[in-house]
Amino acid sequence: EKYQSKLIKVYPATKSSSDEKNIDSSRGSGSGFFISSSGIIATNAHVIQDAVRIELSISSEDGYTTNYKGKVLLVDNKNDVALVQIVDDNFKPLGNLPYSLVEKAEVGEKVFTIGYPLNNIMGSNFKVTDGIISSKSGIADDIRFFQISVPLQAGNSGGPLFNNEGDIIGITSSKLNSKAVGTSVENVNYAVKISYLINLYTMLPNSNKIVGGGQLANKELKDQVKILKNYVCLIKVF
Repeated sequence: EKYQSKLIKVYPATKSSSDEKNIDSSRGSGSGFFISSSGIIATNAHVIQDAVRIELSISSEDGYTTNYKGKVLLVDNKNDVALVQIVDDNFKPLGNLPYSLVEKAEVGEKVFTIGYPLNNIMGSNFKVTDGIISSKSGIADDIRFFQISVPLQAGNSGGPLFNNEGDIIGITSSKLNSKAVGTSVENVNYAVKISYLINLYTMLPNSNKIVGGGQLANKELKDQVKILKNYVCLIKVF
């Protein structure tokens, strides 16, 4: 825990003064992804911390974006994972998810994320960044995290870390703070391992095993993204 001050959680807790004229009244944003067709969204605990109201923006296959109300189901602050439930009569349950949650990963493995970084500046469309697993441990050898070379910005927190087959192995969460460590740091980023999310999910009553995947294994990245983008959402907190 003493090393947490050296990390920057990639989530804008407050807006800058330049956003004052923006009609969007949210105080911050992050990313999230479906782990249940019934509308359960996974994200980082710090994304929804102290939220009075939660809004989830989800893109459909036809390119339209729909906003839904959400409520917090479960939070594990120690491991920085959380579950949010869509509570909106307009939401229609999804079909089978196109991915599984996979606990196995190797150093050097190609990975990528889809998320909504700095949406007030970079735009409201999803962004894709990729890289590799640099280490199977985080800062000070923290085994809860992967170190990844996938570039992360504020707002990427809570997004899915996909492997080359389109399955989810982690949740993008933070990056190393150059000022805190006292030296220049280039592209040192972290993701919470998916096992901590699985542990939280199994605490829900009647939780079903998250089974999917396989259909994206032989597709190119651009084709995987066309499908996966519909299962990643922008989370706004108020």
